[in-house]
Amino acid sequence: MIPASMILVFLASMLFVLAWRGRVVARGQFCRKCRFDLAGLAWEEPGAQCPECGYVVCQPSARRALLRRRSRGGLVAALILMLSGIGMLGFWASGNASVILKPMPDWAVVGLTEMGMDAALDELVTRVSMVPNSMSDSQMSKAIEAGLAHQADLVAAFDPRWGEVLYIACVERYMSEEQLKQYMLLGVSSEVLVRDRVHRGAKKVDGLMKIAPARINALTGGYTGYSVSRKWVADGVVDQQSFGPLALVSVPKPGGWWTNSASTPIVPASGELNRKVGSKLVVYAEYDLILSAASDQYPASLNIPAQELENELVLGRFRVEHEVEIIDPGEPIVPMADDPELARRTCEAMGISAIRLLRVLPEPEPGLRTRVLSMSTYSRNLPTNIALRAYAQLDDGQEIRIGQWMTKGMGGDFFSGISWSVDNTNAQSHAQTQAILDKMIEQGQVDVIFRTDATLAESTPEIQEVIDLTMIFEAVPVEITASVSGFSSSSADDWIKGKIIEQDEGEDSEQP
Repeated sequence: MIPASMILVFLASMLFVLAWRGRVVARGQFCRKCRFDLAGLAWEEPGAQCPECGYVVCQPSARRALLRRRSRGGLVAALILMLSGIGMLGFWASGNASVILKPMPDWAVVGLTEMGMDAALDELVTRVSMVPNSMSDSQMSKAIEAGLAHQADLVAAFDPRWGEVLYIACVERYMSEEQLKQYMLLGVSSEVLVRDRVHRGAKKVDGLMKIAPARINALTGGYTGYSVSRKWVADGVVDQQSFGPLALVSVPKPGGWWTNSASTPIVPASGELNRKVGSKLVVYAEYDLILSAASDQYPASLNIPAQELENELVLGRFRVEHEVEIIDPGEPIVPMADDPELARRTCEAMGISAIRLLRVLPEPEPGLRTRVLSMSTYSRNLPTNIALRAYAQLDDGQEIRIGQWMTKGMGGDFFSGISWSVDNTNAQSHAQTQAILDKMIEQGQVDVIFRTDATLAESTPEIQEVIDLTMIFEAVPVEITASVSGFSSSSADDWIKGKIIEQDEGEDSEQP
């Protein structure tokens, strides 16, 4: 609103100056005081006077060479523009700009929006959001093009109001395939992270692909009805099978965020990485990002908008190159930091919930893994990276490996979970697991021990180092539940806190 009104005021000022100065209607010598035409008079003689008004005109400053006439129409137009600009400023300052915009036709609102009028964009969002949408296809197309132009302006901060226009246009299928491609290409970012080190003789280099929202945030947000997958090309080895869906594309609200990650092994063209220790080589990966309709890929309970694409839409092909170093197989890919003070602060930043487990294990079923136990985890301002294996310790000293806890150090509160799934394919494994569950229920509580295992982080290139840490959470309550899915986000006061212990020199008991 401000830019448009200021432009009107500026144009009115310029027009006023030009209209007041007027246009040239005659050339010659004229009395500067009364504008009388001095042609034919001896106006250069000393003491010469204007015959009309008596003004002494012998000096050059007393005469003018051009005769101008002010434009009354221009002055009236300048006054109208000036009042319009000032009025628009007043409406903007009072919050009543919508009074002017509401009765305007769609083409005028879209045009003012393209000019940068802030209030017009608010009105456009209101109209696009209406159910049913009364805007014509041509005006919706212009609004989409304006939104895509804003999205493509990487210098300007992305306005979630434009995000709302584009999101609604996407969900309601107003976008052409070309517009949809641009919307998703700029709205979703992809990144491949590659580990810097690899063991000599390995078959692959560990990598991680991350998909996250970019210039796509909207006022309301929600599912778009599309998912992104990747078709992978690595060192000339082409796999035309889609690795997907990698990410369900949802539009976050302003300040919102999500990310999806998938392991991305890179296989060098030369085969095994069997060069001598200390040598380096460059690996590369190429991949296509593929957009497809998501409604058939996810549960109906998510209420994902139904979309139709005749064929998968290739958003683009991307390439990453990365130098890796060959290291001895006995050397860790991810080193552990031996820092007792950092380990203590890390332990203090962490907490867990009670253990939830099934009372009765379902009957054995071929090919089935059953989740039988879970607990929630919590961290606040975690000072460093962790890669921990979790063990439930029974009263007889037996330790059952029940999961893992791995995350980067980060500020703020972070909630996650640990779950234990077991092979429930035969009677023997079923009986072993049921006996453990019965023991935990009988005890009513167990100790939970966490020990660092840096190999857990090898496939996560974001984690370059983890803290060497062993801690115990004593007397963790056991709760019987019908479902062990989900996790808690209770306040920090409700979480069970642990303490540092010395590393157990004995070997871990095997998981059934």
